Amino acid sequence: MNRIYQTADGQLIFHDPGPGMIPFLSSMDPGFRVESVPPKNDFIPRFQKQRKPFIRSEKSFLELDLSDLDLDADHNTENGTMYSRLDVLHATGLRLLSDCRLCGHDCGVNRYRKQGLCGLGAKVHQTEPFVHIAEETVINSAIVVNLAGCAMRCCYCINPELLQPQSHPEIDPAAFWPKVAELRTLGVKANSLEFTNPTESIHGILALLFKAPQDFNLPVVMNSHLYGTEMFYRLANEITDVWLSDLRYGNDDCARRLSKVADYMKYARIGLDAMCGSDVRTIVRTLVLPGHVECCLKPALKLLAEYKANIRLSVLEQYVPEHEAHRDPDLRRRPTASEINEVKTLASKLGLRDVGVDNFDFWSNG
Repeated sequence: MNRIYQTADGQLIFHDPGPGMIPFLSSMDPGFRVESVPPKNDFIPRFQKQRKPFIRSEKSFLELDLSDLDLDADHNTENGTMYSRLDVLHATGLRLLSDCRLCGHDCGVNRYRKQGLCGLGAKVHQTEPFVHIAEETVINSAIVVNLAGCAMRCCYCINPELLQPQSHPEIDPAAFWPKVAELRTLGVKANSLEFTNPTESIHGILALLFKAPQDFNLPVVMNSHLYGTEMFYRLANEITDVWLSDLRYGNDDCARRLSKVADYMKYARIGLDAMCGSDVRTIVRTLVLPGHVECCLKPALKLLAEYKANIRLSVLEQYVPEHEAHRDPDLRRRPTASEINEVKTLASKLGLRDVGVDNFDFWSNG
């Protein structure tokens, strides 16, 4: 998915640059380097801590539910099977598909029988994992796994091919982990494993992590659209080391018109409450959409200011008109320098911490 865009003023914008682009970037800027603020070498991902057996139960695997997470050794039976917390999460994720309410559409579809509004059934689809060298420095470089299928239908989606999940291969844990190991040998140190669109496919992520090597030690990053339900966050918070979430809008009308979702602000707040109510490190991205500073970006930043003690902000200025953006009079252009500066200035005035600057202690305490 590597692409290079050239703007009207000659500026180059790189989409999903990988290690293969380093020679080109270095030729343009001899001082170029891949910037990174990695965790300590002894970092242990949250999901690895969930793999140890913790309870014996006579329940079958698919009978497990989140209430079992609250049990302890005093509730063990003499007979039965030993389960880990990851077992409980995995089983819950699979069972939820029969009445799916993971995203804000709340469609209640049995995804074992038909597709939900996200376009997905029970199977999980992905593009080929790749190494991204230009993510936020605290997760850079990232092994990115783009999961297909999405609850949102953004008219400016830069990866619209993901909206047709059945055109992509199903995830195969047996092939996935050797591919991840291969990507870690490319000469650029990988510092995270990032899943995009996790909301609709959390059961697939759990299935992958269930098969992960015991010595895998990269932080797991959930790159989400903030249109998930409390149930999604209840599952995902248990296995997430870093939230990387997008807050795109500041009102429901723009979200409905541009992304075909209802009650966006309600679910954005549900997500922010859930992420900031956990002890998971949280980065919130806000994309500078042209023509949407007053209606979306300013109220979005004011909302984020309510959570500023628990989040770091990443202002994205690389918007390019893609997919069906040409149909919108505002979105058919790039954001202006004035719009970008206005957003950054307000973020600073509101006391929001820029993850590109305020990151020295990001990985402290764990």
